[in-house]
Amino acid sequence: MLRLDTRLATAALLLGLPLTACGPAELTAPGDEKPAVSDPTAEFAPKIRNGTRTPTAVPLTAGQQLAIGWLHYEPRASNTFCTGTLIGPRVVATASHCTEDLRQGQFGFGVGLEPTAPRATFNVIRFHEHPTLDAAILILDRDATQAVPELELIAANTANPSGLVGTTVEAGGFGDTMDASRTGRWFAALALIDVDSRFVVVDGQQRRGICFGDSGGPVLSDRLWNGEPVVLGMESYGDENCLGVDHLTRADLLTDWIAGLTADVGGVIAPGQAEAAPEPEPEPEPADPCGGLTYEGACDGDTARWCADGQIRARDCSTQGQTCGYAGAQLGYYCVDRPPEPEPEPEPEPEPEPLCPGLGYDGTCEGTVAVWCDGATERRVDCRQYNARCGWAGPSYGYYCVR
Repeated sequence: MLRLDTRLATAALLLGLPLTACGPAELTAPGDEKPAVSDPTAEFAPKIRNGTRTPTAVPLTAGQQLAIGWLHYEPRASNTFCTGTLIGPRVVATASHCTEDLRQGQFGFGVGLEPTAPRATFNVIRFHEHPTLDAAILILDRDATQAVPELELIAANTANPSGLVGTTVEAGGFGDTMDASRTGRWFAALALIDVDSRFVVVDGQQRRGICFGDSGGPVLSDRLWNGEPVVLGMESYGDENCLGVDHLTRADLLTDWIAGLTADVGGVIAPGQAEAAPEPEPEPEPADPCGGLTYEGACDGDTARWCADGQIRARDCSTQGQTCGYAGAQLGYYCVDRPPEPEPEPEPEPEPEPLCPGLGYDGTCEGTVAVWCDGATERRVDCRQYNARCGWAGPSYGYYCVR
């Protein structure tokens, strides 16, 4: 299904231009705009930033990775807005700020590597929001492990995680990554820096991190339950640059609350009770639709080219008297003003004729004539008019008339 590039759509709405759907070919038009990354309306708002396709800190089987899915607005599974984790056959743990103001039937849950090609989608028949913590559970219409036999549930942690401070944990989530060629589920290894009365706190140390579309997604550790990965917390909020500190609601504070709401649908698995599912075939990596070109882009002469929503975009900067160049971290390569033409080198000024060549203030004698340089003027006095001769008159006068 064709999708509007929200960068162009936002600019069109502001400028009163018509909106058009983007086809698969490279789009080259003078009006293609490339908003800065900080634009809050742009679809490339980062989610997991600088992540990896598979976990690096907490080993997960392919079946366990399938347990991390996405919330989507009905009826399109690709219209994602948050992340969640299957902690029971029909139970998903997420954040309550993801579900507030929603009603049953308005959203569903999907699993798979890519929301555009889900392994399975589920109706949410009811959901519960915690009264004081940023946590929610979704009840699905059917058993996810029967719908996807290779899927392995991930238990919610039930033990105090304070002893894990200083270790590395794994975050998982869906959404844009500031790179249109990196879509679907991604992971990030983060430092666990604190556990307080409500949150597990992690830090991406300005290298990687969690962001908007990963809300409700898990942070996992395998250090509490004999190597079994468990959900330590669900993403609540964090630094705006998506590379710093994030706060995740502690899963161990929800044990009794979850149990009281899920008994009628088979409950949830406890740490140590997970059963290994048949190992699924690895899901193929999606093809890079832009051939390695990223949102930062590149210059092709005066033309700026970048990748947006899986399509190569281009703008001929020469049509507006500019050229392509690096426009900063937010825009990457885009149209910039041409550098000014260099000023011509001035002709060197001729060397001035020497003033009083060969003379200084001391001067010299030319017969009876005293000759010296007075500033820039050659002075001459014939001493015969004073009945004198020319000679050395001392350091104050140099050569002058003497008797």
